[in-house]
Amino acid sequence: MTLSKAGRSLRVEVLAADREGDRCILKAAGQLPTYVASARQQSGLLVGEDVAAIGNPRGLDTSLSRGLVAQKRNKNGYAYIQTDAAISSGSSGGGLFDTSGNLVGITTFKVSTGESLNFAIAIDEFCR
Repeated sequence: MTLSKAGRSLRVEVLAADREGDRCILKAAGQLPTYVASARQQSGLLVGEDVAAIGNPRGLDTSLSRGLVAQKRNKNGYAYIQTDAAISSGSSGGGLFDTSGNLVGITTFKVSTGESLNFAIAIDEFCR
């Protein structure tokens, strides 16, 4: 398996996967750059707080969308952040950040039968 970013490719292997929680742990064959300095738990987020999602919709590398925390939800035992920040196809696995640059979630799915119903698994849930 290969991880690609900004024209650079790196071989990776899957160490662990949780299909129900839509998360995995990868081991890279080389050094990865550090983009995230800190994270923030879901319990500290406020509904209405500004957030930004970074992803790769349809292969458009490092696209940014802004929105707010619409609600904090639990589904099937997992903690999610509902946001109206656009999360298009190809963006799942990207970061959801607060205005201080803290990682608050990993974008995971949207409800296609509604408008702006986008979700990120809370980072504290993701790391559990």
